Amino acid sequence: MLFESTRGGDKAKTFEEVLLKGLADDGGLYIPTEWPKADIRKLQECNSFIDIAKLIVPLFTESSYKKEEVITLLENTWHDFEKSDLVGIKEVNEDIFIGELFHGPTAAFKDFGLQLCAAFFNKALEKNNQTAIILGATSGDTGSAAIDACKEYKNIKTFMLLPEGNMTDIQRKQMTTVNQENVFVLNINGTFDDCQDIVKSAFKDKSFLKHDQVLLAVNSINWTRIIGQICYYFYLCMKINNFSKQLCFSVPTGNFGNVFACYSAMKLGLPVKKIAVAVNENDILHRFFSKNLYKKELVNETLSPSMDITVASNFERLIYDFYLERDAETCKNFFDNFPNSPISLSEDVWKKTYDLFCSSSIGDEETTEIMKKIYKDFNYVVDPHTAVGLCVSKMFGGPISSDLVVLSTAHPGKFLDSLKLAEIPTFEKHHTLSEVLNKEEYSYSLEADQDQVFNFNVGLSKEEKQHIAYKNGFSETAFLLEEDSCFKISFFTPTSEIDLCGHATVASAAHLSNKMGIKKITFKANHDVLYCDVDNEFVSLILPDQNIKKKEPNEVIKEILGTSCIDYYESKIHFIGVLDSFDNLMKWDNDFFSHDNLSKDQLILTSTSENSNYDYALRMFGTKNLGVREDPVTGSAQPPIFSYWSKILKKEDVLVYQSSERGGLMRVKRDLRGIDVNGRVKLVKHFNQEI
Repeated sequence: MLFESTRGGDKAKTFEEVLLKGLADDGGLYIPTEWPKADIRKLQECNSFIDIAKLIVPLFTESSYKKEEVITLLENTWHDFEKSDLVGIKEVNEDIFIGELFHGPTAAFKDFGLQLCAAFFNKALEKNNQTAIILGATSGDTGSAAIDACKEYKNIKTFMLLPEGNMTDIQRKQMTTVNQENVFVLNINGTFDDCQDIVKSAFKDKSFLKHDQVLLAVNSINWTRIIGQICYYFYLCMKINNFSKQLCFSVPTGNFGNVFACYSAMKLGLPVKKIAVAVNENDILHRFFSKNLYKKELVNETLSPSMDITVASNFERLIYDFYLERDAETCKNFFDNFPNSPISLSEDVWKKTYDLFCSSSIGDEETTEIMKKIYKDFNYVVDPHTAVGLCVSKMFGGPISSDLVVLSTAHPGKFLDSLKLAEIPTFEKHHTLSEVLNKEEYSYSLEADQDQVFNFNVGLSKEEKQHIAYKNGFSETAFLLEEDSCFKISFFTPTSEIDLCGHATVASAAHLSNKMGIKKITFKANHDVLYCDVDNEFVSLILPDQNIKKKEPNEVIKEILGTSCIDYYESKIHFIGVLDSFDNLMKWDNDFFSHDNLSKDQLILTSTSENSNYDYALRMFGTKNLGVREDPVTGSAQPPIFSYWSKILKKEDVLVYQSSERGGLMRVKRDLRGIDVNGRVKLVKHFNQEI
């Protein structure tokens, strides 16, 4: 079993390649080169969801993993579901069943596909000795399911883009209350489609990744998510009639992944009579299935926010396989030009719709009325998305009269305001939803700009920082951290986090912060217990026994660091380090730049402590090349060290920040005499109370 792109550029890809790539290089979506066939006889003998999965999932993974490996993985893939068999089934009447897919830890159907993705992600990353970035967009449920599925895997960092607007408090807090160092929630000032566009651009660009990182897709463009969802269609059929007759499935949808999973299950052999595509007022799919017009329009906010989408990413797969019968050239032409050019098929091709599909679209008022009726007549509570799915039933004037399975994709407890509108007083609580309401939120706000997202960097974990300090012999290491909507400098020694640091490190950090446009930053320094507060207008310096002085940031920077360094920092810098001995400098040269998180462009050496040994410097450079005399007071070898860094960094200037009170500027000037480095070492003003 291999995979190919819907646009013809990528072919013969293995399961693991498709798992880790998500989007094809040509912009298309992956699909199996041919459809495997499920063994219905064996499926009829199954007793559980896991039994079903063990027969379905290996059909797609054999190009990368042995069947035995996959079966072992599946034993522990799905976790924290409140039902032992994962899926619930509600028989509304003899004609309508509701498939409850919301019993997982995030109370939505996305748990099925994303927990499977996470398990395979971790397996592939460990096998290949890699780490990963997950970048996803969510209109409601994908984000929380992806975060929950991946948060325990330390080799995966998850960045989730949340659009502005119509998401319930519970949906948002399921993501923003997860306080883990590998989870980052980004509030985007834009729509879901803006977020989706950024994600798609990321998979084309990838220049922001480090050498050992891969970018992973968790939106339903990732084929592994589709596999996880295929499984519950077989499970529902097994439980309802054990594959004895065809069923109709009504799928409330936005991005079309769940519909395509149903279509895929049919291609594997599931007995399907009709697939109903149910949408809210954002009706791009209904317009196609009813009028042969796939055209992007403005998004409308509704009571069913997970469906507030105007471009259905997975729809391309259906066009390619069902309508165009794998004509990749035509498919590429359609979607390379969409949304600028709407998509309409030839009438003969489009008429295939009637063989398998029907569709419906309803507004909020109708949605609320369906919720009311189901509660009143059957004492059963459905969420707004499930209500949209029910509208295809004959009970509500729809085209399907019997053998209907409506997918319930989210727990009603996520939509408290909608329940109030429908005058539903009580409902069965989900085991995780009430916990998030009173938790603290952690998130970051960005514009709908791909450069802002690609360049977003919140730094390293505490353990990573301490590892860097220990590995490289730092006496002090300064990192930028964001807390409570402002930045602070956090200082680390090799073994602990500290509150104070030396003048030179503080001065460098102040300038770095200003260059990065940070609104507010606070820090302290140990020599004079200095406190500095940088905002958009002023820098406040609080010195011992002195009043606050307020000046414009650039003026303070000039006073602190000198005019020579104002234009020096052009690249983004992870940290500022202070070496505690020249011996450690030698160690740095051997192994520092192989570190995963750092590069030459990201380092500023601010100063060395006074125990730097002149003998080491002589051994490295020799007096002939440097012409340096040992300082009679301290034995300092700082000038050779800075000359050394001038060669390594290949910068125009290497700035010397001297924070010692023993000799101060006079000693540094004396140490610099006789050094011929073509003007590449420049002295920076001493940072002390005289400012």
